Amino acid sequence: MHPWDWVGLLPQEQRRHARRRRTRQRWWARLREPRSWLVGLLGLELGLAALLGAGTGAMVGALVVLQLLLAPWLGWLVWWLVWTEFHN
Repeated sequence: MHPWDWVGLLPQEQRRHARRRRTRQRWWARLREPRSWLVGLLGLELGLAALLGAGTGAMVGALVVLQLLLAPWLGWLVWWLVWTEFHN
């Protein structure tokens, strides 16, 4: 038992409920973070690419992955073009 773990101080019949409640609260707190949403969406996109690659051929899956790889570069290019247009 850790010094900060107060669940061990509860009566035996309340410990299980308190641990479950705390675990549930931790999961909800993790799901509220933007990083978790980003990882989830990226995993969903890569899973979709894998399914498309396995079901219809590698070319469609490669196009989905290519979209993930090229989107940040395209965004940077648009930002740079707009910036240079306004600052020249």
